[in-house]
Amino acid sequence: MNLTENEFKKLIYISSGTFGAVFHNGKTAFKRYHTLVKANSSLGYQLIQNPCLKSHPLKFKLIKHYQKKLQYTDLNYERLYIDQKFCGICYPYYEGKTLYHLQQLPFKEKENIIKQLLQNAEELSNHHIYPLDYKLDNIIYTNNEQVKIIDLDDPLTKYKICKHENLLNESMIALKNTMICFLNAHHIQSYHSLSKYLTHKQQIHNLQEKITYQQLYHYLDIHHSKNNFLMIQPSYFSYHDLYLIKEIIQKQDFKIIIIDSNSISLDILKQFILFLYQAGISIYDVIPKSNEEIINYINNYNTSEYYILNNNKTISKQKVKSR
Repeated sequence: MNLTENEFKKLIYISSGTFGAVFHNGKTAFKRYHTLVKANSSLGYQLIQNPCLKSHPLKFKLIKHYQKKLQYTDLNYERLYIDQKFCGICYPYYEGKTLYHLQQLPFKEKENIIKQLLQNAEELSNHHIYPLDYKLDNIIYTNNEQVKIIDLDDPLTKYKICKHENLLNESMIALKNTMICFLNAHHIQSYHSLSKYLTHKQQIHNLQEKITYQQLYHYLDIHHSKNNFLMIQPSYFSYHDLYLIKEIIQKQDFKIIIIDSNSISLDILKQFILFLYQAGISIYDVIPKSNEEIINYINNYNTSEYYILNNNKTISKQKVKSR
């Protein structure tokens, strides 16, 4: 599409990102690439030529090829020229809000949005398209209740002819983090993990575990199953409690939640998590200490009670209001 500079100035501004600023006319979105962008180097941040302004002929061939094959995600990108000079991209404009502006929705509504997001993301990866920059600002929930993934034109989305395992896993990590951030937006700290692979566990063991869509869908399903949670605060824990906890886990299928507090450092928290893993106890999640945060967290699940290891070294049952 070719516009004059005067025509472009009449467009409505939406936002600005790393690679460009976005405008619209009610039907089409126009991203005008910045001439220079910041890049990190050994000397710190430096301004370099925007890589989006290169021709990338293979990338646009693949975009056109995959556009016809996708059902849920629009790839109908068209080059934008202003006064005959290539300077950006244009694509359909969606009336709606980004997930960043929908974080206070009820959990059930957010869950339905995430199901659509996973459907769209899985379709992309099945066609060897790997967004490495999944984030709340790059996902729109339209007024027609459709999820649209945007910003698939910049260098942080990789288009390949065949499957690429490393890019797939890198994309899945970004998708997982975005999903967790959106579902748990009311929490103060973003420790939240998927079951059996805490971010902390990856850091401690220096592992890059593979994430699958089956695991991500399971994370949604688990909120509807009957769950029993045992809350443990590291400052109340002693090594003698280990046998008590193991005995309880054997009798009942508990999900172990670690309660974080400002009184312990991140290093101590990691050491405690590692100790439990080495003892054969799998940790489901880490959440902040306050009662309000705990109740908000539990209310996302199908349960009316939880158990807590208190400072008297006993396990007590706590009732919560139904969802």
